[in-house]
Amino acid sequence: GFALPCPPFAGDPHAAHARPSQGAAHSSSVNVTCKAGFRAVAVPVADSAEVMAGSSHAAVAAPTCGAAAWYRARCNDCAYNRTQRCAPVACPLATAHASLVGLGAHGAAARLVLAESAVLRCDEGFRPSTAHAVGTPLTPIQQQSMSRDAAVTCAGNCSLVPSVTCEPLVCVWAEQAHLFPNSSELVGRNYSHGETLLVQCRPGFYLQGSATCATFYFARCHDGLFQGGPPCVAITSDTCGCGAGS
Repeated sequence: GFALPCPPFAGDPHAAHARPSQGAAHSSSVNVTCKAGFRAVAVPVADSAEVMAGSSHAAVAAPTCGAAAWYRARCNDCAYNRTQRCAPVACPLATAHASLVGLGAHGAAARLVLAESAVLRCDEGFRPSTAHAVGTPLTPIQQQSMSRDAAVTCAGNCSLVPSVTCEPLVCVWAEQAHLFPNSSELVGRNYSHGETLLVQCRPGFYLQGSATCATFYFARCHDGLFQGGPPCVAITSDTCGCGAGS
């Protein structure tokens, strides 16, 4: 018998168009172009029958923007024989010091698929750059009070929008000295998350509870706040064996 030509291509709901648009003769092909935000992806052999039958539910991996935006479907006796289809692009997490929360089935891959949304969460010691208006600088202590989270969505160019960077917090002694009365910081600089600084009790004070009248301790910068030891209290003959004012 005679092999029949194929009708106009209509087997991919995410295709923008196929050329030639009128269909294809037996053993010839049409070039299928994907819609914006979609790329051509190979379908596993086990699902190829679904694809040839026009199904868009075959399981495929989400492509990146580096994948081709078109594929070729070959006419075989009135039906298109193809093992590719258009799939929504993926947006990988490219932000340092961050993770994506609420990914559902995509959690292990740390990515979103086109139009999906999630929360980008900065690590401790960092805050999202979108936490305040551009041109409105915040003090370090104001930055510390901001949320570590920012809502992001996967866009058709394979990037997360809005664009977010996780900026490091610093601990500034001048802003937090009131939390450590009767103390002074010895170095005089800002501290990053995880760094420690040496703090000294002022003359006439010692670390509360110290049996040796210790007057130095280390405070640690953690997520924008200093965490220190016991408070400095006044030296008296009753509370410190080394004598008042020593």
